[in-house]
This record gives sequence, structure tokens and C-alpha cells, in this order.
Amino acid sequence: MWKKYKNSLFGNIKNKLSDWLELDVGQTIPAQEIFRFLHSVKGSAGTLQLCGNMAITEKLFDGLDEDSERVWNRTELRNFLFELIEHTYDELRTPLASVLGFT
Repeated sequence: MWKKYKNSLFGNIKNKLSDWLELDVGQTIPAQEIFRFLHSVKGSAGTLQLCGNMAITEKLFDGLDEDSERVWNRTELRNFLFELIEHTYDELRTPLASVLGFT
């Protein structure tokens, strides 16, 4: 049963990262949206006992402020979320990194 939920979580992570990292040059993502995404990932990872994802998102929270007015471009976001992207790729065992422009 947990496998279904884990697959769903990793699929959601992959979809959101793909959406963000395929934005056109000049498009941005508000920090609040990134914060909500990471909060959701952290909560789901905790429920599913995915310690790696929890540790990564906790570390990423140190670089974010929920009330920030900052906006991120895709390059900044890709660099910031690299560890989460890499971990998701490892979990899915799919060519996610190449899809997101890392290879």
C-alpha cells in the first residue's frame, strides 16, 4: 500500500520540478510557492517514512523565508533544488536528470 503513495509523491515531485524547470527564460517562481511545495513534500515524506526526502527538505527550508517576496528563475531554482532533484532521480530510477537538463 505504501508503495502506491510513495510513487504518487515522487510523481508529484517530478511533475512540479519539470513544470518549473521548463519555464521560459524570464519567467519566475515566487518563493512562497516553493515554500508550500517543500512543506508538502516534507509532510508527505514524514508520513511515508522517507527520511532522505525529509532531511533534504529540512535543509532547503534554511534557504527560504515563507514571507519572502523573492522570485526565482529556473536556473536559480535548479541549483537550489539540485539535491532534491538528484534524490528523486535516484528513487525513480528514470532519466529525470536528463529531462531537467542536468546531463
